[in-house]
Amino acid sequence: MKHKTLVLALSALLLVGCQNDERYASFELPKNMEVAAQAADPLKTENKTALKTSHPQFVNDLAAFSGDFIDKSMSAFDNKEDNSCISPVSLFGAMGMVASATTGDAQDEILSMLGMSLEEVEAAAGPLVENLSYEAPKDAPKGLCTFDNAMFLQDGHRFNQEGLNHIADKHYASSYILNFLHMNAEANRAMTEYIDRKTHGLIKPELGLDVFTVLVFMNTLYLKTVWSGFDMGETNDKDVFTQRDGSAKRIKYLKTPYLSGRQNQHDTFSSFGIPLTANCSLRLMVPSEGYTLNDIKAVDWTAVAHETYAANVGNVIYNTRAFFPAFTIEGDFDLLGLLKNGYGINTLFTDPDFSPISEDPLYVTGVRQLTKLITDKEGVEGAAVTIVECGATAVEQPKQNVYEEFYANKAFAYEVVNEKTDAILFAGFVNSL
Repeated sequence: MKHKTLVLALSALLLVGCQNDERYASFELPKNMEVAAQAADPLKTENKTALKTSHPQFVNDLAAFSGDFIDKSMSAFDNKEDNSCISPVSLFGAMGMVASATTGDAQDEILSMLGMSLEEVEAAAGPLVENLSYEAPKDAPKGLCTFDNAMFLQDGHRFNQEGLNHIADKHYASSYILNFLHMNAEANRAMTEYIDRKTHGLIKPELGLDVFTVLVFMNTLYLKTVWSGFDMGETNDKDVFTQRDGSAKRIKYLKTPYLSGRQNQHDTFSSFGIPLTANCSLRLMVPSEGYTLNDIKAVDWTAVAHETYAANVGNVIYNTRAFFPAFTIEGDFDLLGLLKNGYGINTLFTDPDFSPISEDPLYVTGVRQLTKLITDKEGVEGAAVTIVECGATAVEQPKQNVYEEFYANKAFAYEVVNEKTDAILFAGFVNSL
């Protein structure tokens, strides 16, 4: 496993400006890519369905899957030294497509991991893309979020066009033809360029897809936001940040003005949310005295994604000022072992049935996720890419005013949440600075 840092992203959260060259609609395909099936542009979709209203069970199930995936990822990858960031929602995007592309035991194992039926996945996948996709109007504060599904097909392989069109319709997933067999270097460069453009330069990986690659499922998530409704400040002096190993480091903290709302006290930690543009927020979870990041469990990630921060409690109006460090995290994870050992997904790698989209046998040979998240005085920018590689051979949440302060002054957990869907875009630990 290539591993710089552990990056956990429940939902991808990225921030970009809204100049014309950054607009979602201006994306141009790299050379050597031919369109096999073209999905609609979710930013141009009219009469979008409000996901929390139309698919409330899916919202809950997605949060539950996200919390569980974060928990298992932390157990598998967290070394208590490197910071972490993964994207549960990006994994859902990719594996949702794979569920629609398979049948039989392989499909059943994927759906068991997601905790959903195929009908639920296919009914909500499109509305999820629509609700996450955001581009700020020209007269509004900057904000952009794109959530793209795609498939890359080996030229000449016998694919089922009806199946490709079905996935394009249900998942907003376009399909592109490349020649991994005879033009392998060019195909890898084209896919790297595709990722680079979709993530606005945050992720530009060396893919190393070999000549036996027949099909690649890919989700790319990009988010660029600014702090919503206030200017972020910074402390004048350095103060202590307690790192996960107990050592102390003196740093300057980012500092919000007093924001409406009260931090929530949980059994093992306290949490508070800081608003961002693009319908998102950054939510911080700081362990309570006597507890550590190990005590934050799957149910906690899910609860924090859904929670609100009450401002009015009886006769009291709460206002909170948050102090937390700026941080940048990136990660590169091989998820194949986690899917096998954590979720019991095996048939996908040994004897899957891809007949809905392919006339010839295919096997998943690799599952990889790359992430990057930047949190600073301007806002939050992040990207996630999930890649599922397939080949033709098998592998193994008068009145008195109360003003409180929320300090993230020791190793803490965080998540970036989309407020429209409660989807966790990114999540992880900040262990050291």
